[in-house]
Amino acid sequence: MSDDLPDDMADTISEAIEKAVRLAKDDGPWHVLPNNDLRDHIDTDECWCSPIEVEDDVWVHRPLDGRDEYERGRKPS
Repeated sequence: MSDDLPDDMADTISEAIEKAVRLAKDDGPWHVLPNNDLRDHIDTDECWCSPIEVEDDVWVHRPLDGRDEYERGRKPS
């Protein structure tokens, strides 16, 4: 926090931020879905693409069109 804030205010702000992060995580699970893929995804861990859990309750879905291979440089364009 900024040195310009009184300690009690900085503590209150830090606590509010921590609480917001906890609440946001409690709203999970969160799913990162590819846009405009060749097949629609469902936002569950049982999606056809076998999504990967990258953090607690954060799932990344795999695109069918192979765009991730291009993005990682494994496939030439």
